[in-house]
Amino acid sequence: MPLTDYLRRFQKLRVATSRQHGEAPYKPALLLAVLEGIAEGTILDNRIEITPELIAAFKAICADLSTGSLFTAANFALPFYHLRSDGFWHLHTWPGLDILLTKSNSVRSFRHLRDVVAYAALDF
Repeated sequence: MPLTDYLRRFQKLRVATSRQHGEAPYKPALLLAVLEGIAEGTILDNRIEITPELIAAFKAICADLSTGSLFTAANFALPFYHLRSDGFWHLHTWPGLDILLTKSNSVRSFRHLRDVVAYAALDF
C-alpha cells in the first residue's frame, strides 16, 4: 500500500470519543509507538508483537498527547485490538486460538490478548 494511502487512513482513524472528554488518543498513540519502533529498529518486519518496548512507547506517547489526566493509557489491549476495524491492521492469533470478546465486542483483557495474539500486521 502506498504511503499516501496510510496517511489518508491515519487521518480518518475511528477513535473513541465522549461528550465530556472529547477524543481519546489511544489508536494514534499506538500507531506512533509502532512508527517509533520501526525507526529505532525494535520492529524489523511486518510483525508487530506485544512487547514491553511497544507498551512503554505507547504509554509515553499517550501521556504526551493527553490534555490532562483523562487518558492514562491504562489498557493497551483496546487500541491494539480495535485498530483492526480501521481496515489496515490485522491480528494474527496463535494456531487454534480465538479472541474472546465481551458483550460490547471488545477484547476481554490485556492478558487474554497477549496469550492469544501472536502479532499484528499492516497492509502492504
